[in-house]
Amino acid sequence: MHILKAVLFSFLYILLVELAYIWQHITNRVSESYHRPEHFDFFAGLIIFCGALMFIYRPNHYRSRLPQPTSLNWYGASIFFGLFFVFLQIPLNVIYGLATNSGFLTRFDFRGVEVLLNLDIWSTILLCPIAEELIFREFIQKNLQGKMPVNYAIVITSTLFAALHLPYHCIYSNCYSPDPHHAYIAFFGSLILGSIYSRSKSIGPPILMHVIWNTTIAFVG
Repeated sequence: MHILKAVLFSFLYILLVELAYIWQHITNRVSESYHRPEHFDFFAGLIIFCGALMFIYRPNHYRSRLPQPTSLNWYGASIFFGLFFVFLQIPLNVIYGLATNSGFLTRFDFRGVEVLLNLDIWSTILLCPIAEELIFREFIQKNLQGKMPVNYAIVITSTLFAALHLPYHCIYSNCYSPDPHHAYIAFFGSLILGSIYSRSKSIGPPILMHVIWNTTIAFVG
């Protein structure tokens, strides 16, 4: 896969994600109501998840069994990094605050297990992480690795993964101050995810890390 093709597929995935969410804003404008529909995030995440599955398993393209077999040590490493990365964001946020002169600080708001009773949270901690890893690691990074050194493939994939997390919603909804902070953090998280994927040779460990990372954020973010 060439870089331009990777950019194109990333753009198509970003378009899928934004289309899954934009209908809320269309509904709001039509009804003049700014209340989020019940379980909106879950069903938007389900659309994204199904779209990723349909792409990965499209006819005459993919026949491999997922996740590929790998050492259990990589799953252990994924659990560690999934928990650790949330706290690694503290120094990353300090650097971000200094670079942007925003005074950005890390704030932890510890929540109870009842957060898991909200159906919408499962889009964040399960559906979207699986979809993103299938597209960005199992498809884009895997194909880039066949054309260039692994480290280059990881950096390019991480850049595209960061682009996914830019505040595109500001284009079609009210957004007082667009901030690329989410993309900045996603880039560094993706470097770890990409490294685990390339070394474990399995999509299972990065999916697990991504799920734990997002779950940890749901509890303390």
